[in-house]
Amino acid sequence: EDEDDFPRQCLPKEMLDDIWRISVQAEEEFGIGGDNSANVISRMKDEFDKYSKRTFCEVDVDTVLTSREWLKFFQELRVHVPVEKDRPEDKPGKRRDSVGRVNHPARDKDEDLN
Repeated sequence: EDEDDFPRQCLPKEMLDDIWRISVQAEEEFGIGGDNSANVISRMKDEFDKYSKRTFCEVDVDTVLTSREWLKFFQELRVHVPVEKDRPEDKPGKRRDSVGRVNHPARDKDEDLN
């Protein structure tokens, strides 16, 4: 995990071990065979370890929301990315679409005719 990554909550080691054991059993039963099996299992283990740190995890929201570093990050981000309440009041006759772009009813009506 990089220092810039969100803190994560992952499955307990016992669960990961169970998933790994079942994966190996399935591979041995349906996939590999012969002299190459040790290499296949080794590569599988490397991939499993790599992906289990992301796939079987979720962002630890409680830690993020109580961390000084992350709170500072979000406060600084807010300076660069205005949120809804930071926008100047919309002028009458203008609407915003779901992405926040201003729609111009008169202009949009003309474009629909073309």
